[in-house]
Parts: sequence; structure tokens; C-alpha cells
Amino acid sequence: MDKLVLFNTEQLKSLLNKRPNESKFGEHVVMLHTVSNIYEQLKNLDVEFVIIGLPEDVGVYANYGKSGTSAAYDATIKILLNIQSNRFTNARKTLILGHLNFEEEVEKVNQLDSTKKKDILKARKMVSKIDKYVSNLVHDIVKAGKKPIIIGGGHNNAYGNIKGTSLALNTPINAVNFDANTDFRSEEGRHSGNGFSYAHSEGFLKKYFVFGLHENYTSESIFNTIDAAKILDYNTFEEGIEDKSKTSFCL
Repeated sequence: MDKLVLFNTEQLKSLLNKRPNESKFGEHVVMLHTVSNIYEQLKNLDVEFVIIGLPEDVGVYANYGKSGTSAAYDATIKILLNIQSNRFTNARKTLILGHLNFEEEVEKVNQLDSTKKKDILKARKMVSKIDKYVSNLVHDIVKAGKKPIIIGGGHNNAYGNIKGTSLALNTPINAVNFDANTDFRSEEGRHSGNGFSYAHSEGFLKKYFVFGLHENYTSESIFNTIDAAKILDYNTFEEGIEDKSKTSFCL
């Protein structure tokens, strides 16, 4: 767990905005105080959800995309901690674990040139290393009987999420992706556009449904891949607008 940085009391105090006669979500969340034996600690905690941050955009860069996903965790956690704690939110069942520190990888990517194929290949190798950290942590969370909630990073992290869960449960899993894209592109080196295709080819993903696929963002080759893949189905954003009855899906 050398990449794991625990969320701590000082961070909580700096982000929490208390108000009289209100009880904020962050006032009741659970935190850990040591990174040793994460699995054992999680197994013995009376929580249902474990929140982890993945502040990186290496996978997005490796897919010729725009950076920015590395900031999602910090932005989200500040808002989350300050929502109301009430009968619906149930903060006491939530552990804010912390984040995986990918500052080194992000810094290296920022020094690369995306117009050079060799630099894109370097970024894709970095994504494969990130995969290992993500899948290992997700494995421990799921094995301990908890549900991981992952915030931030590119869609490349779907792979580590699926792999870690599958290994913990010792079975391929089904997945639903609410997305404009399938992220089921060719296995050309890991990036944000092929997390699900890699997970399927390696036996971690059983059935896959894409909810709200955008017709104008999806290439014909991807539609051909979908047609040929028995495990993959979808509905589109456009058909949902035109006919609200076309919103059901089944795994």
C-alpha cells in the first residue's frame, strides 16, 4: 500500500464547514489511522462503503484526451463532506479511506509530447502500473465485504475496479456503464478508452451494458464490435429522449 495516502482529521477539519443546528456528513464518517493491514482493518469495521480517490489523468492522456480528471477527487470530497447527515445519507456507514498518490506519474506525463507515438506508449505503460495499484486496493476492499466508491481518474480505472472485484469474488462480474462511450476499444496498450475490453479479454468481465451511449460519439467500428460481442449491449442517449420506454436493460 505504498501509494495509499490516508484521509485524516486535519484534512477533515480544513474542509468541513459546520453550521448551527445542522449535522454535516463529514462529522460522522469513519477514518483509518494506519495503512498497515488494510484488509484486516476493513473487515472488522462496521461500514458499508469505502471511498477512495484516484487523482490521475494518465489514462486520459494515453487516449489522446484532455487532462483534468486528476482534480475530481479533491473537488468531490469537499462537497461530499458538507452535505447533510440525515436518515437518507447514513454517513456512519461510510469510510473515507483516502487516495492513491499518482503525483509522480502525472508529473512524468506532463513532460511528454502527445504528438509523439513513443510518448503515448510510455503513458500507456504507466497506466498498466496504475492498474495494479487500483486492482489490489479494490480487491482488499471487496474481499473485506465492503463496497468501493471510486472518485477521480480516467475511465481506465474501470479495469482495476472490475479486476479487483472479480478476483475478490473469484468470478467474472457484470457491469453497467453510464457513459457516452463504450470504453471497449482495441487492446492497443492501456488507456481510458479500453478498460472494459481488457477486463473482458482477461476473463474479469462477464456481461456489459452501456447506458446512454451517444450515437454521434461512437464510430461504426465500435458498433460493429458491439454487434459481434455477445456479452455487450446498450441503449443510446438519443433513443431515450425520443422514446422513454426504451430505458430498460438487463444483465
